Amino acid sequence: MSFLLLLVAKKLDSLSMIESNEKKPILHVLVCTRTKEKGESCGAKGSADLRDQLKQWAKDQQISQDVKITASLCLGHCESGISACIHPLNQWFLKINATDDLETFKNKILQLYREIKAPV
Repeated sequence: MSFLLLLVAKKLDSLSMIESNEKKPILHVLVCTRTKEKGESCGAKGSADLRDQLKQWAKDQQISQDVKITASLCLGHCESGISACIHPLNQWFLKINATDDLETFKNKILQLYREIKAPV
């Protein structure tokens, strides 16, 4: 085995999960906030503001422990408007308009949260 492979194997062996009593989120909403110097980007379309509003909304709804809202770098769809992805469901949302689609997106997050939290 080469020296480099031994180093990689040793590094992987040393990785461990951090044990925590902190509650893990049920949903993780990733909102692209990338701003590019050239070309279209989600950041230039107000995605950071959208993310901030979603974070505050989750706190107001008292679901912020279960629904984590975070910024993401490029999700690969900047030309389509703001992009977001909800994990672990792998549901993608493209062409989000920070103003017009905010309530619809909140309702979708809440619907998914309720479906996972209390399945029928």
